[in-house]
Amino acid sequence: MPRRPAAAPVGNAIGYSSAVLALAAAIGKAIGLRGRRPTASQWFMLASLGCIGTALALTATPTLAAVARLEPFPQATRLLGNVLAMCSSYSIMATLGLSLLPRTVAIRRIRSGALVLWSCVAAMAALLTAADVRPVVELNLAYAHDPLILGYELIYFGFIGVVLIRFLWLMRTFARSRVSVLLRVGVRIDMAAAVTGMLWIAWKVTTIISTRLGIQLVDSPASVSEGLAGISVGLMAIGLLLPTWGARLARGRTRCRTRRALTGITPLWAELTTLVPQVVFPHDSDNQGITAADDAELHLYTKVVAIRDAMLILRPYVRPDLHRLVEESRDGHLADQQSDILLEAAALATAIDAYRDGNRQLLDVSGPAETEAELTQPSELLAEAGVLIRVAKALRGNPFVQQLRAREHPGVHHPA
Repeated sequence: MPRRPAAAPVGNAIGYSSAVLALAAAIGKAIGLRGRRPTASQWFMLASLGCIGTALALTATPTLAAVARLEPFPQATRLLGNVLAMCSSYSIMATLGLSLLPRTVAIRRIRSGALVLWSCVAAMAALLTAADVRPVVELNLAYAHDPLILGYELIYFGFIGVVLIRFLWLMRTFARSRVSVLLRVGVRIDMAAAVTGMLWIAWKVTTIISTRLGIQLVDSPASVSEGLAGISVGLMAIGLLLPTWGARLARGRTRCRTRRALTGITPLWAELTTLVPQVVFPHDSDNQGITAADDAELHLYTKVVAIRDAMLILRPYVRPDLHRLVEESRDGHLADQQSDILLEAAALATAIDAYRDGNRQLLDVSGPAETEAELTQPSELLAEAGVLIRVAKALRGNPFVQQLRAREHPGVHHPA
């Protein structure tokens, strides 16, 4: 019994995995369109993903071997898979045409493309049925010297190749336009998929030529072909899905970061609102009026605002020379950002203790003060929350802040 090449299972696995990925992408796109009326471009996109996923599964070596005895005529499954791959290529170009070209131009190209597609399909079907072929897995190797099969292969690869070249040209233009980062990355992945598809065609043509010359390049050329085709389709599916699912993943990541920030900022909020309860928003105290969907983000926002409001109220209790003390303590060992955090933490710590003592400092609150760093507000909510979390950590764990609090207010309890 001949030994099966080790590369064959790898190529088969890549092919089937990419088929599943393409079909899953089609299903995911369809689910995302529920409740909406799909546009023509979206219909073509779904058709492209569904056709190429089915084509990969049908033309995989194990599939061809399994259904060989069930075919109405030899190589019927291969013909169906090749036709579906061509339909997928046509559909993706229709999608791009409707998205990038004037509608009248796009419709004209869709109609002319359909005429070319079905003319090629008719020619391929005629050539395959006219050829005297048997149920073999590697058609281009077994019949490399048959002019009918050679014509079949040239029509198929020529159609796919022309589509890939046009696809690369359009994608190259589209990648330079002002689009979102995710969409730009998706376009570049699709371009990589098209390049891999060109490599697949080059490999198929090379194997045909080498076979005609009597040269065997590898033990299993079909496995290499399936691997390249699978990689190309897999990349294409990822590139098409990235703008939609990538945005959803980004939103999920933002929600996770928001929840973590909310957890980190709550202890500081609790301490300050206990001290100055007038800054608390009503829904923060009774947990009413916020839906589950926006709970974390809105709570984080109101807590950040409450903390900053509390800092404003406590500002008159900050000692005027605090900036000088912090500068002396850093002694060149702290970066500017660390120094700002330390200054803000020290200002807040001494203000809290002075407020509890009722010791109001002689600070002119109508103008800028040396401790203005404590009032800096980054525009981004998560960045602002991150600053306040670092301030809270320095408030409890920085040795300089602890020493300053102990020296200035020895009778005040400082929670660790």
